[in-house]
Amino acid sequence: MYVEVSNMLFSRNLYMYGAFSLVQLLMFVTAPVLPVSFGWENGPIENAQVILLIGGAVLALRYRDAAPTKNQKIFWLIIAPLWFVMAVRELSWGAVFYTPLSFDIELGPQFSSSQQLWYKPAVAPVLASLALALVCAFFYSKQYRTVIKLFKQSNLPITELIIFAVLMISAAAAEGHMGLHLGMDKGNSQIYEEAVELLAYGALLFAQFRVMKGLAHTSSEKAI
Repeated sequence: MYVEVSNMLFSRNLYMYGAFSLVQLLMFVTAPVLPVSFGWENGPIENAQVILLIGGAVLALRYRDAAPTKNQKIFWLIIAPLWFVMAVRELSWGAVFYTPLSFDIELGPQFSSSQQLWYKPAVAPVLASLALALVCAFFYSKQYRTVIKLFKQSNLPITELIIFAVLMISAAAAEGHMGLHLGMDKGNSQIYEEAVELLAYGALLFAQFRVMKGLAHTSSEKAI
């Protein structure tokens, strides 16, 4: 078991760790030379994040339509809302569609969901209710069996999730959280933060592809 887990996390996936590390390094090097507008709210990088997240949700729903079993259809119905929630979060729950409260020459337009959205108090309860519903659906449909099957196939996306977590910590550091500072101007630091978040969402998309591959393999085995 130890050897199997080690292979899943490291030896089989060194290329992925290396590829994401190189892209992250490239983002760190290029962030100081890019126009600060690249990191603004509603800027090109954040818009790319939203497109990627909505794309992930659409793919999950397409996998759901193509799934051969009811159990797999439920699985993808659990996954799809997670993508949509992340996309709406990047849109500040809709605040970015309002007139900015202020404008900073480096950080760009400033929005505040708590000040601009009349429905903001309902966001947390709705998210909590959604989370509870998804957790109940996960256990009611016995999706933990799906997780075990993916693990046995080496298609459980542990590597991608580790990369996602590391990148999100890097993005938090770029924002100055955890007492860390990257030594960049705040505008360039915001570019790096948004770029790393985009890369992290890309890791989640790779994770979804791996899960889809595993579930397709499971279905083919049953067909045989």
